[in-house]
Amino acid sequence: QTMNVTLVLTAATGFQGNKSSVDNFYNLLRSRNYSGLTIYRYDYPVVHEAVADPSFESAVDVIF
Repeated sequence: QTMNVTLVLTAATGFQGNKSSVDNFYNLLRSRNYSGLTIYRYDYPVVHEAVADPSFESAVDVIF
């Protein structure tokens, strides 16, 4: 029940994006009320194949 983890979740909201899957995973983690889990959640208006670059930028900003 306790973890010291920072998680960056990103989703593509454009055509054939993965937003619903990411939302489901985010909601599952939140419902478990893990102590020490910090979640940063970002959505990008791109197709799934184009979400990597902005996701990496967000993750780097969070980590550093």
